[in-house]
Amino acid sequence: MGKKQSLGTRLPVETKAEFVEKSAKMGMNPSEGLRYVIDLFLTGEEVASAVSQEFPDTYEEPYEPDETISTMETETPEEKPAVTEEELLETGYDELDALFEDNPLRSAQAECEIRNAYAEAANLGESPLEVVFLELLSERLGKLSRAREGYSCPRTDIELPGRIVEHVEKLYTDAFNESNTGEADEVLEIMSNLAESKAAQLYNATRKIEISFSRNDWRLIDRMIARENRTRSKEAKLKGLRELLYEFLATKVKERSSTSFFASSDPEMIEFSEALQSISITGENRSYE
Repeated sequence: MGKKQSLGTRLPVETKAEFVEKSAKMGMNPSEGLRYVIDLFLTGEEVASAVSQEFPDTYEEPYEPDETISTMETETPEEKPAVTEEELLETGYDELDALFEDNPLRSAQAECEIRNAYAEAANLGESPLEVVFLELLSERLGKLSRAREGYSCPRTDIELPGRIVEHVEKLYTDAFNESNTGEADEVLEIMSNLAESKAAQLYNATRKIEISFSRNDWRLIDRMIARENRTRSKEAKLKGLRELLYEFLATKVKERSSTSFFASSDPEMIEFSEALQSISITGENRSYE
């Protein structure tokens, strides 16, 4: 991939299969086929003429109209359902370009770790798959960036869905732009950090909670908070429902951290409850909010 930038688009499965098949007939993989099509589009007839001489058997026979067509009624094409997030992760398999054109060894090792991370995530069966993949990828690329002698990666030939390839390409592009030297190990280390951040971002998005109340409900909640604040000092007054919920959660976490709920006293949970309590008082946001 080097300093090149990715250019991709989402295609219907049938269209992509036809494109891959025709590329293979011309002796090209999908990436080479795409580059050929782009060159053809940019340069026009000269490339088309040269290719027609080199690959004379790749062009279809002239169209001959079928007499039966005129007797058939025109049908309105059926509306296809929208593609779901799950389908994006199960279809549209893409080729993964070499990350470092000037370092073939690290490119091969990185691709091995990427495919193994996806294979492991798919086998775990945990959800969301993208989050698990990015967490595993972060760990693997971090280790690879520090690897020297004795490094080994078991080869796996699992295909990568287009959505996963998009994540990898975006991580690479952002990491390369952030790096000072553009060297493989530096880029891999930054990719590892970015993958961890992206996993957290995606995971938090799936755990977002939205609560709706009627206007009258909100009035009652406001009255409840006002009554609660009458017995509190100025420093401990609640600003609103958000702070009340944080305080309630902080209390419950602290209570349960020293009971059978966690089997034993859990310092980490107590520390978490204190952080929640601080938010309930200050109204500040945590870094992921």
